[in-house]
Amino acid sequence: MPAHTVFAVRLPWAPIMSTVVEFDHVSKWFTLYHQNRTLQERVQDLFRPRQNRIPTKEQFWALRDVSFSVQEGETVGLVGANGSGKSTALKLIARILEPTQGAIRVDGRVSALLELGAGFHPDLTGRENVFLSGSLMGLSRQDMLRAFDEIVEFSEMEQFIDMPVKHYSSGMFMRLAFAVAVHVDPEILLVDEVLAVGDASFQRKCMEHIGQLKRAGVTIIMVSHDLETMARLCERIVWLEKGRVVEVGQGRQVVNNYVARVNELQQAALERQRTEEADEGPAVDGRDSRNDGVLQGQEEQTGKITRIEVLTGGHVSTSIVTGDDLTIRVHYRARQPITHPVFGLALHRDDGVHVTGPNTHVDEFVIDQIHGEGYIDYVLPHAPLMAGRYYISASLFDETVTLCHDYVHEFHSFLVQPRTVWDELGVVRFPAHWRIHQPEASPVQENGTRKKLRIEARRP
Repeated sequence: MPAHTVFAVRLPWAPIMSTVVEFDHVSKWFTLYHQNRTLQERVQDLFRPRQNRIPTKEQFWALRDVSFSVQEGETVGLVGANGSGKSTALKLIARILEPTQGAIRVDGRVSALLELGAGFHPDLTGRENVFLSGSLMGLSRQDMLRAFDEIVEFSEMEQFIDMPVKHYSSGMFMRLAFAVAVHVDPEILLVDEVLAVGDASFQRKCMEHIGQLKRAGVTIIMVSHDLETMARLCERIVWLEKGRVVEVGQGRQVVNNYVARVNELQQAALERQRTEEADEGPAVDGRDSRNDGVLQGQEEQTGKITRIEVLTGGHVSTSIVTGDDLTIRVHYRARQPITHPVFGLALHRDDGVHVTGPNTHVDEFVIDQIHGEGYIDYVLPHAPLMAGRYYISASLFDETVTLCHDYVHEFHSFLVQPRTVWDELGVVRFPAHWRIHQPEASPVQENGTRKKLRIEARRP
């Protein structure tokens, strides 16, 4: 069956169709050309049998047998790694590309925010490009005249609207293009990684307008690596991997499954790296140039921090998941007895944020004495850390906390992976709970009596 794209025209007397975008076993391939061949290699190919010649091109399948549908007024997201086919799918809907196999049905006027300003001519002014973009979307000049003032006001480009766009900054260019795309009365809006335009204030305005279109019943199909935004805006999400559909389902659930898959791949990569480092011999741990915690060229002190480990589930690990149990184990060596020593930790995120700095003195954990080799554990039953890489510093002081036997700075690191998309926001998740109290003005009827309502939602 030949590939084709169907664009339906909705007549005033026709019944409203619930499905506005449908992919039916759609595949799309591109030709990849290899240009880095020398003249010698090309000449040698002339004397080789055809089956032994070095290929000059190959097929790359961007999408393979993809099927899904989008209902009218629905917001659907596409998630996946780079190269998984998300942008290709949007370009097929916008008819920028045609499918190699399968069929696509699109019912409604499409406005695409794929490459902002793709239809802008650099030598034309902002005003002229607004009308040019409208004509490319099939709108009349009268339609654009009615929308023009709103476009200019939204883009905040009143002062520069009659300047050639080749003199615009990238931010000005994108603001005008975004304003045009969302003010042409779209029935289907395609959004591809373009919400981060302009400054923070304009970004907020863009998100608010996307929300207005959503509430107005506009069908939105979006691509973004901002998974929190995707989970919040999308009723359903299509997860693509290497051009194939992995899962289609409720937005937040699919995002959480995708995050879990990313965690698995990242953990596997960390394990491979750890194996390679073990095969190559002892490696320097952390950011300091230390070997097994001993400064090169210096005599060992009375007390020494020799190693730091991170454990979860009772096993040494290089990563944990938000909410897992976490044990930071500090190994030490004391050449002479140290009475009432004080151990301290400092935890920094990779952007330099100092997360916490506990020590045994503040926590009133008294140690009588240490001598020889041993270790001390700092235990968190449920680690509240959000996603990111964290670095551990450790110290060993005397009982007065004035004599430092040893201090190692950012000596060991570990990775925290998000359990859900919400675990990528902020630094820590407090072990708190919510409480609501309804005033007398809002009574709850129970068995004919008035009663105050108290609801507590506790977090694990």
